[in-house]
Amino acid sequence: IPAEPLFCSVLFMESLLRSELKTHKLKHVSDASGGCINNGASYDTDLGKLFVKSNTKSEANRMFTGELESLKEIEKTNTVRVPSPLKVVSHPDKKVFAIVMEHINLRSCRRYQRELGTKIADLHLYNSLLLKRKRLHENRIGSASQQDLGVEKFGFRCVTCCGFLPQKNEWA
Repeated sequence: IPAEPLFCSVLFMESLLRSELKTHKLKHVSDASGGCINNGASYDTDLGKLFVKSNTKSEANRMFTGELESLKEIEKTNTVRVPSPLKVVSHPDKKVFAIVMEHINLRSCRRYQRELGTKIADLHLYNSLLLKRKRLHENRIGSASQQDLGVEKFGFRCVTCCGFLPQKNEWA
């Protein structure tokens, strides 16, 4: 059996995470299974329980950056519970990239499928709701903050990915 490459080992990842997250307590709890593109693992830290997805391909940095920004936007809507994203980290030699986020236990999700479907529908309607509010407040003194007004175009501020495939999101 070939030895595990240094950049994939638990000790290597723990060292990288300690450095990037400035955490003292960091203990590998478990590996995640089910994905075919990234490696996943959970860690106990002084920041709480975290989930880390990692990959050694250069495209992973773009993929994880898009995921981080997407999770931030979804989290802001307060419609669907998503893991709070912390940051994208990389080895100085760019041998490994990772996204660090809050760990959420998804083991017993089946009983919440109906609620999840409703919340995903709410997420898809969120921008429409903001645009309706914008129209209601357009003629009022003391309008809502610019961030809360919805988006009139389709797109996103950065490239996101489906697997490694970039999804160009220019505003249109």
